[in-house]
Amino acid sequence: MPPIILEPAVSPGSLGRLGDIEIQEVIGRGGMGIVLKGLQPQLNRLVAVKVLAPHLAVSGAARRRFAREAQAVAAIQH
Repeated sequence: MPPIILEPAVSPGSLGRLGDIEIQEVIGRGGMGIVLKGLQPQLNRLVAVKVLAPHLAVSGAARRRFAREAQAVAAIQH
């Protein structure tokens, strides 16, 4: 899988940034992409960021499946 292009890190020890999220480490890889552990500083919380693999991003069906998965996860309340 090609590397993900991150913006320069703000925090020491960070891998870089995706938008406002400081990426701390890779926590998983799978068939659809990669999962990153990040810190969202505005809310002072840890987040998981899943990034769709580039070879799947060209497929409309894969993008729809990825979006459905994200919506299902977002609907979980605990």
